[in-house]
Amino acid sequence: RYRVESVGRDAPPYSVAETVELRPDAELVAGHYTAALEKVARAADNDDDNDGGDTPFTGSGGRRDALEAMAWEAARIVSVNEALHWRDFEYNDVRVGDTVNGAVEASPLVNFDAAGIPSGPFDGETVLDEFLARVRSGFVCIDALPPPPEEVLLDHDEAARKMRARTLGLEKEAWKDLDFLIQLLTALTPNTNVLVPTQLLGLLPPDQEWPEGFKLDGFVERLKEEKAIVGTASRSPFVSVSEAAPDYPALLRAQRLSFGIWVLLDNVLAGYAPAGSIRQDALELESIEERLDAALRGLNALNSTLKKTLEQRS
Repeated sequence: RYRVESVGRDAPPYSVAETVELRPDAELVAGHYTAALEKVARAADNDDDNDGGDTPFTGSGGRRDALEAMAWEAARIVSVNEALHWRDFEYNDVRVGDTVNGAVEASPLVNFDAAGIPSGPFDGETVLDEFLARVRSGFVCIDALPPPPEEVLLDHDEAARKMRARTLGLEKEAWKDLDFLIQLLTALTPNTNVLVPTQLLGLLPPDQEWPEGFKLDGFVERLKEEKAIVGTASRSPFVSVSEAAPDYPALLRAQRLSFGIWVLLDNVLAGYAPAGSIRQDALELESIEERLDAALRGLNALNSTLKKTLEQRS
């Protein structure tokens, strides 16, 4: 997720961004905050022992506030680098020659690419070391850094754990409601194949206890057994994300669902919040939890309407 801070020049019919801020979701940053805080605090203590007096690790608001703000910024940078670490896996690059209709259209959801799985683990320690080197060199304006969220300040270990648990719980609920939506649509239009984007199905979490009658896990197993080639505007192999890359972070998987599910919710009921241009409003939400919660409210509203319609037909 990113935000355009400034536009450099216009290149009709488009504008060219000059400054772009990468904005990882709060849950991802919180997951790296404890390690970042410990590393920043150790570095500050070492500077005190070696130099005495003021150090680059002190801001105008006091030492504690400075360390917490630096740790949150360091955790944000680690989160960005972790996302870049998985980029080749998360995005199957599509060439014009790979498209079905000569690049006239593109699939609304990009597929994963199993060939892009990183060869080694993500190295967050090196990222933290590079950040600390920039602090020591005076390239980080500590007073300009935002503080961590209040929840993180109160108990960072517990906050990260609770954020993760809430987010993965909402992820599971979203899949259950999506499965119910597909079943309702199938019951209302029995002669029509109700399709879920296969790129989305690859995100289904493994080793879950699904409710009786849950169908989507069976669809995924069938796609894997058939070694399916999926996509509409472009074609690529189906990827079951957690099976192909067991080390792929569960929060990144939930984040991907929190964005991709809006492809199915564009035509949700009028008056639903976030309303208006739904995808843009969802994109501007600051956390995976907020987006999944909004998607759940949309799915619940849609399922309620479809269920009433089905009952009226009975």
